[in-house]
Amino acid sequence: MAEQFRVRKLPHNVRAESGGLLDQLPGRFVLSLIRLSVNPNDDLAWRTVFQFSGRDNQIGAATIAAIEEFARANGFRFHVACYRIKDDPSLIGRGSFVRREMEEVLPLIAGLAALEEVGPDVIDSDEAAAAAQQMLLDAVSVICKSIIPDQ
Repeated sequence: MAEQFRVRKLPHNVRAESGGLLDQLPGRFVLSLIRLSVNPNDDLAWRTVFQFSGRDNQIGAATIAAIEEFARANGFRFHVACYRIKDDPSLIGRGSFVRREMEEVLPLIAGLAALEEVGPDVIDSDEAAAAAQQMLLDAVSVICKSIIPDQ
């Protein structure tokens, strides 16, 4: 990931200390969104997104266990079960909460995935690098608004 930031001339820091942001659930949530923007089939990232109660998504351990049981019973991976439940919330109890969470998260993932289009071949000037940085900041702002409760 650091290499991609460097190639795109985006400021970054790859050093992390224990107890840092990525050791906390909000940081893991943001990292999961980034992972899902690259691979929407990332089972662990979807679990982490659902576990983040800071979004008040009404999804707890019992709902995650129900998703896992539905997946096991039908021979699906976790992410496949999530998409099936999104399409038909009646498949599990509290499926409507899974649908709502996915409908809120999928646009965030799409916004981050759109940043992938800003590749090194597009960033050929300081102006293009500044525009890419602004695009990244805008995407992060949307994510932060989704995880920080309104005051």
